[in-house]
Amino acid sequence: MPETPNQSVRFSRRNAAIAAGLAIITFALYAPAIGYEFNNYDDAQYITSNARIHQGLTFANIRWAFQTGYAANWHPLTWLSHILDCQFFGLNPAGHHFTSILFHTANAVLFFLLWRGMTGCPWRSAFVAALFAWHPTRVESVTFIAERKDVLSTFFGLATLWAYWAYVRAPSFGRRASVLLLFALALMSKPMLVSLPLLMLLLDYWPLRREPPFKQLFLEKLPLLALSAVSSLITIWAQKRGGAMASSELPISTRTLNALNSYVSYLGRLFVPRHLIVFYPYKFNFHWPVVAAETALLLGISVVAIYWARRRPWFAVGWFWFIIALIPVIGLVQVGEQAMADRYTYLPAIGIFILVTWTVGDVFAQHQGWEWPMRIAWIIILAACLPATSRQLSHWRNSITLFSHALAVDPDNPAAQCNLAQALDQQGDEKDALEHYSAALRLKPNYPEAECNLGLIAYRHNDLDGAVKHFTRAIEQMPAYAVAHYDLGLALAAKKQNVEAQKQYRAAVDANPDYDRAWANLGLALLQQGNVAEATTALTRAVDLAPNNFYAQNGLAHALEQQGKASAAVPHYQSAATEARRAGDQRLAASIEAHLQSLQKRPDASLPK
Repeated sequence: MPETPNQSVRFSRRNAAIAAGLAIITFALYAPAIGYEFNNYDDAQYITSNARIHQGLTFANIRWAFQTGYAANWHPLTWLSHILDCQFFGLNPAGHHFTSILFHTANAVLFFLLWRGMTGCPWRSAFVAALFAWHPTRVESVTFIAERKDVLSTFFGLATLWAYWAYVRAPSFGRRASVLLLFALALMSKPMLVSLPLLMLLLDYWPLRREPPFKQLFLEKLPLLALSAVSSLITIWAQKRGGAMASSELPISTRTLNALNSYVSYLGRLFVPRHLIVFYPYKFNFHWPVVAAETALLLGISVVAIYWARRRPWFAVGWFWFIIALIPVIGLVQVGEQAMADRYTYLPAIGIFILVTWTVGDVFAQHQGWEWPMRIAWIIILAACLPATSRQLSHWRNSITLFSHALAVDPDNPAAQCNLAQALDQQGDEKDALEHYSAALRLKPNYPEAECNLGLIAYRHNDLDGAVKHFTRAIEQMPAYAVAHYDLGLALAAKKQNVEAQKQYRAAVDANPDYDRAWANLGLALLQQGNVAEATTALTRAVDLAPNNFYAQNGLAHALEQQGKASAAVPHYQSAATEARRAGDQRLAASIEAHLQSLQKRPDASLPK
């Protein structure tokens, strides 16, 4: 029976009310994170120590975002989102958190409207959307600023599915093109969404129930699969170039066992979200009875899903959504040192939530009068999620709370030991920091980050030989470790070994061409050596990357002045003085200003005043 106009209006109002309530509660739940700090895990690499990001939106940075494989990834839209955050909020973490929360809120609303439209079931769709938005495993993707790629890629992924739904209802060239465009944007946010065309095939089966044969539906997805293939190749290139692929160090048998264990662990955390931490270290002690049980569980659910495919299609769609969406990050191609990560379930978890909601709803629907008890049960589940998520959120307040919680859950976690040590050291608690660095090295003897940070402590105490020892050891363990090369350069320069220091600065910029401080120190070392032309090139590069680096600005001004280019030097002296004063180095600012005044008094009419 067709809807009457009054029914249509009533349904539209109900959907709008559900969407509004979902948005308000979601944003309010995560709003405390607006007051949280950046963490020292990946936020430094992505934002706080990334000179490109600090500059805000420029044509050079837009070009960089599309060309770089920095951080072992190619995701230009994610870089642009961080650049825009710095454009508007600078390095105030509140604005960066606000953006991530806003995208997560939009994702919850977008999924509800999409799924309600596809299935015609507003309440079940609302429950799945709320569970997706409020589940404790979502905290990492939303609160971890460096994981902006999760919320951003899912936003474009859901927009792609929306465009695909529109295309299915009324095929046209324009709608097909919009699907391709939005999918490309999703891949440029995070390549994990390469599996989206396969998820579309699942949606073709249910809830869209498309009639064409599978072969025709598959051929229809070929342009999308081609984009997935291109994205995968670019990602492999970026990760190999960034040294993030550890597959060659781990046998395929180990990776397969870890993938199997990860599927079951992810499933367990979705049903019982306890002991969630930022980093799960690789565990190699696989027990064969456990492996057999995990294999039986996954195969058993898959067999049931296939058996019920006609009678309960949502079960198969939800289960294989979960399985397929996790394939890019399940560890068969190992990237990074983590065994698994809660953030990887951001999109895949939706499949399990659909499976459970529609299966339970189907059981309750077979009994008259059970609808309201089911809704009450849903409300209780969602009400339980809110405090659990809020509690999980509080662990992300700063690096100390984040990694202290990780160690409380898993004391044998080398990454948590090292990052907590770094956070404690930054707060001036050097004694406790040294204890945690020692613990990290006991757990993982070859740990370049821990070695490098110990070197910094030695350098700070003027133990230059000790510093060189730690930095050298870090480089031996990770030859392309740009920070360790830079720090070793500092220690060698302090030992008056200028030529050796230059070699380390060069190695640092070879490993990271956008390392502004390494370019600056290389330029200053060359200037001290009398190599003015090459120093000018290095210092110009440093200033282009970080205009607020007053050492680079001052050094470049001196280099230009020595070449008889006083007019070109003056603006750099002015910038150096301004930035030095802004940074609190009043003595250097006064010295630069005094030199600038002396320079401007020279009988040269071309000098700017």
